[in-house]
Amino acid sequence: MAVKLLASRKLAGDACCAAACPADADTDADGTFVVGTYTLDAACGARRGVLYVFQGAAVEAASLQARLASRRRFARPVTSRQARAQEVAALDTAGIFDVRWAPKGGALVAVACADGSVLVCRARASASAPIGVVCGAQCAESAMCTSVDWLSSRQLVACDQSGQAHLLDVGEVRTRRARRRAAACC
Repeated sequence: MAVKLLASRKLAGDACCAAACPADADTDADGTFVVGTYTLDAACGARRGVLYVFQGAAVEAASLQARLASRRRFARPVTSRQARAQEVAALDTAGIFDVRWAPKGGALVAVACADGSVLVCRARASASAPIGVVCGAQCAESAMCTSVDWLSSRQLVACDQSGQAHLLDVGEVRTRRARRRAAACC
């Protein structure tokens, strides 16, 4: 079996990690994926990142080219082969080392950041509210958070570069659909 390249994008910063929304997730983010970047600004020592949200649907190359040209984010022209992943949104953060979708409970993405924090973001393919930080925690004051994963729908595990593992409780973060379903049951 051969693997066929469907899309490529040049992002602002070094693409460090990517994650696709689980196909069986109860969410409005089907076909959505996120990419995290990391850039070290050597002049000031700042570690910057961007969390990109993409929709993996086919898009006309001409309309995508016009939209991206106005932003000047991409270094080279978009071809029809590259036009299959449409950028929906981008969120500026500290540098990103890891991203993980929540296994259940909505379009939630855990993000491990270079400033030692873990963010939980809501990422949707919807243009009306595509991305936003729901909550976050500072795991390490002087170390970068290098990995994160969901232990359950409410708990995260994260590691930092100093060798510490952190268990985090993100509390009751649910989608509007899950809240409506819970209200209908009671």
